[in-house]
Amino acid sequence: MSPSPIEKQIITQEQANGFQDRSLASLVGQYLDQYFEALEGAEPSSGFYHIIIKEVEYPLLRQALRLTKNNQKKAAHILGINRNTLRRKLAEHRIDVNEKGKPY
Repeated sequence: MSPSPIEKQIITQEQANGFQDRSLASLVGQYLDQYFEALEGAEPSSGFYHIIIKEVEYPLLRQALRLTKNNQKKAAHILGINRNTLRRKLAEHRIDVNEKGKPY
């Protein structure tokens, strides 16, 4: 099975940044290691899972919109979610699509 358009975009960005052999999971893991080290043994605040998911979800939504030229139906399809779910997530992240179709 060939990579989807979003996977091709991720691969292209990684290569451009010199991350040919690093997965997204590896990069997130490294960030989390640094985050927990910075806490110096203290526990993160309640809701840590949701904070991390929101941090990853925001650029994912923006990238899907960019890749599909802000076509919400296509972006939802690429993400594997319902269009109404996409719209809800856009509202949660305060990602607005203006009249020219560009997210801001």
